[in-house]
Amino acid sequence: MASPRGLPDWVYVFVNPGNVMAVMNLQITGQYTSSALAAMEDEGFASAYADGSADFLPFVPNASMSTGFISPFVMGTINNYRVEYDAELTRRAFFKDSPSRLTGIFAFESMAVCNEVSQRWAPHWPMQQVQRFKPQSVIRAARVNMEIVSLARLAYGRAMLDADGIERLWRAYWSGADDYTMDLPSVDAKQREIVSAGTTWEWIIDGALLHDSRVDE
Repeated sequence: MASPRGLPDWVYVFVNPGNVMAVMNLQITGQYTSSALAAMEDEGFASAYADGSADFLPFVPNASMSTGFISPFVMGTINNYRVEYDAELTRRAFFKDSPSRLTGIFAFESMAVCNEVSQRWAPHWPMQQVQRFKPQSVIRAARVNMEIVSLARLAYGRAMLDADGIERLWRAYWSGADDYTMDLPSVDAKQREIVSAGTTWEWIIDGALLHDSRVDE
C-alpha cells in the first residue's frame, strides 16, 4: 500500500514507557498499529471508515444534565475531552478523508522536530523516549500543527467559545494552518490578550509503524 503524499519514509514517536498496551504491542509485534487499521477486517467498519460515517467518539454530551452550572473541578476534568470532541466533530463534518485523532498514531518527521518539542514541553516529552519507525500499510495520514491543539486547551480553560469560534479553530487545524491566533481573557480575567499558537508539525497516521529494529534495509 502506497503511503499518502508527503509522508516521510521514517517517522519518530515519543514512546511512553508508562503506556502498558503500547509497550507490550511494541515488544511483541515490533510495531504500532492504529485502532482503525486493526478494525479493517470488519466489513461494516471498513465501509463506514471509507465513507466517513464511522463514529469514534466514546462519550457524548448528556442532554439530560440537570443544571447548566458546572463546577471548576468538573470543567477542568472535561476540558481535554471537549477539545478532542470538538476536533472530531469538525473532522467528521468537513475533513472526512483525514484520520481521526481518536484512532491515529502521532508521529514527527525528524529528530530535530522531536528535540524542539522536548525543549518546548519539558519535562513531558523527554528525548530518551523517541524511537524511529517506518510507516506500513498506511490508509490515511495528515500533517497538522500540534500547537493549535495546545492553544485550544488553553482557550477552553479560559474562555467560553461559541460554535463559530470552535469551528474556525478546528477548521484551521484540520486544513493544516501554520499558526492560529486567539483573543483570550487573561488569567485574572481583567484584560484581554492575543495568543498565537506557533508551529510544530506532526503527523496523524492511520496504519502501522514498524520499529526500525525490525526493518530489513
